Amino acid sequence: MTTLGGKKLHFSAHSRLAISLALPEASEPRAQEGNDNAAWLGVKIEGGYGPQKEVIEWALYGTNSDGKNRFLFGRRGGYILISLVGLTRKANYGRLAQRFAAQCRPATSHKRGLLPFSVAMRTIALIPVYNEATTLIPVLEALTARVDSVLIVDDGSTDDSLALAQRWVRGRAGVEVLHLPSNRGMAAALREGFVRVAARLEDRELEPEDLLFTLDADGQHDSGQVAVLGAYMEKLDLDVALTQRDFALYPFHKRIGNRMMSAWGSLWAGYRYSDVESGFRAMRLRVIPPLLDYYSGCRYSCAQEIAVLTARLGFRVDNNFRTVVRLYRSQTRARDVLINGLFGFLAFIRWIFRLKVVTRPALASLVAASEPY
Repeated sequence: MTTLGGKKLHFSAHSRLAISLALPEASEPRAQEGNDNAAWLGVKIEGGYGPQKEVIEWALYGTNSDGKNRFLFGRRGGYILISLVGLTRKANYGRLAQRFAAQCRPATSHKRGLLPFSVAMRTIALIPVYNEATTLIPVLEALTARVDSVLIVDDGSTDDSLALAQRWVRGRAGVEVLHLPSNRGMAAALREGFVRVAARLEDRELEPEDLLFTLDADGQHDSGQVAVLGAYMEKLDLDVALTQRDFALYPFHKRIGNRMMSAWGSLWAGYRYSDVESGFRAMRLRVIPPLLDYYSGCRYSCAQEIAVLTARLGFRVDNNFRTVVRLYRSQTRARDVLINGLFGFLAFIRWIFRLKVVTRPALASLVAASEPY
């Protein structure tokens, strides 16, 4: 608990950070002594920061006893920008406003002079599906309580997967189902999901700091680790976190093969991966537009392409989050391995020569959608 101009700022930690904020009475905030080790300062910001390039009307930052400035919060177009790390991270205002300020939307006033706000960082699960009728619904049921929305991409399934997904949407909030008319491979299904998310990001329905999780529909990934992985991202200030699987259930030849593919991907990524083939990852939404500039999404190229491109594009990547594989199932053929490896190398070539892929329209159609979240 601290004060601003005699009014209280209340911080309470929940799964979503709840903040009660007293707006200053003056059009521009004044410097206000807080406690022994901090002073709250108001500064006029002439230019905008972040992807929207909108003017930030004013901002507050604290100067602690160590002399470091910490961006705390600011105002932009009627919204309040809150820095989740402003009190603890060393960075100047511009960097914090661009990378760590989260957009907050006003809620109902509960005390005179105080307006409550909830940090609006959303979480989205992207699930590519191909003939997973037996496992799809349990996977979706386990995810709904852990993320804000679910995006299902049916990759031309020939079983009941699509019908099950469409029925499951009814009566739920924040669920969309995309459908590819023919099977194009997991990389293509992920690309359709990325394109859909990028469009919503451009329309400002989503924010650059929101989190996207990719998981397989066969039940091998533990959805209970989604929140833990998100917290891990926040703690280490990551853009992309690729999980590292426990290979206890995998046969020896699969372990050797994964080591070889991880070494191959590491060579072109310039980052040492331990498990480049994991399908369970988290990424900030701002990663997706530049990724799509170079991502081909051909058949099963996704693991190598995403690993190589996110590292080479300068995002902060990590492959040290350990995750348990609940079941072993592999349908990977030697041809798929060769394609994956080849496209990892080609992704590096495209990046080094700045050869962006040809912009393609979305191939998947929206076949079911619930109420927005």
